[in-house]
Amino acid sequence: QGCVGEGVCGAGVVECGLGGVAVCCTEPGGSLDASGEESCDQRDEDCDGRVDEGGVCGGEACPGGIAVEPGVTVLGDTRGLIDDYARANCLGDAVGPDQVFRFDVPAAGPYVVGVAPLAAGFDPLFWVAGDCDAAAARQCLQPDARSTAEGAGRPEASVINFIRGGRFALVVDGRGAGDSGPFAVTVGPPDVGERCGTAQPLAVPGRFVGTTARRSADVATAVCPAGVATAGPDVVFRVELAAAATVRATLTTGAGVRGALAIVDDCGRLGEADACRGGAVAPMAGAAVVVEAELEAGVYFVVVDHPGGAGGPFMLELE
Repeated sequence: QGCVGEGVCGAGVVECGLGGVAVCCTEPGGSLDASGEESCDQRDEDCDGRVDEGGVCGGEACPGGIAVEPGVTVLGDTRGLIDDYARANCLGDAVGPDQVFRFDVPAAGPYVVGVAPLAAGFDPLFWVAGDCDAAAARQCLQPDARSTAEGAGRPEASVINFIRGGRFALVVDGRGAGDSGPFAVTVGPPDVGERCGTAQPLAVPGRFVGTTARRSADVATAVCPAGVATAGPDVVFRVELAAAATVRATLTTGAGVRGALAIVDDCGRLGEADACRGGAVAPMAGAAVVVEAELEAGVYFVVVDHPGGAGGPFMLELE
């Protein structure tokens, strides 16, 4: 009987394993699988359903850290790591395993740091430090350079006002002892995605973690989704498809944030019904929003918005 293994293991056949348990054997000839040692390449080489786990990408402790480029979402995972930094001076106890990232800020001014768990039961927190060594990593830059209490499974983000440019360390930790799991990290300037002309590029599949806090309401609509006035702060994403595809967009927000999601084929015509390819609004604060649309090859825009005037942290996933 045919089967499909996790990760890179691919297609195989079912065999009777130890203890009479059926296993998917993906090595030619059976009795073995095609798994190997995990490496940092966004692939699941050990075929356990997880990507780049166990600290293979680094970030176990300072100095160093995993590099994060502006607007490019990086995956992290604290499972299998240890607790190097139990707390920061601007944050309470953080006694879970932690992972360290690094990013560059070009100049003084606001910059967004977002962290979102990829497992429902994981409750991460984070803080930004000015340097990455054993002592400096615990010195949070300022009160707004840290996460908020959004809760397990919720994205968290801060707009940090940097007083200088340079390289900074981001420490992602767990609130409770042993609290660990996979997560996504995104950093970048807050003005990208502010309007149609500055839309944030996003691939399919892809993720982005950010916040609509401190943004303006630039692309308000009452037709996508139909009948709902989305007058809140918003972020615009640009998606380019090389071929026709069914795109599924999922918006996860902070606990007190009510989100709305729209997919349009012309961002300049967002207020016109025939430009809407799909839209939805959360029934209540904290509820997920899912929009699925069948799209031809071309350029589309995905708008993260709110039916009210309040914004907050979010994670957008396209698949």
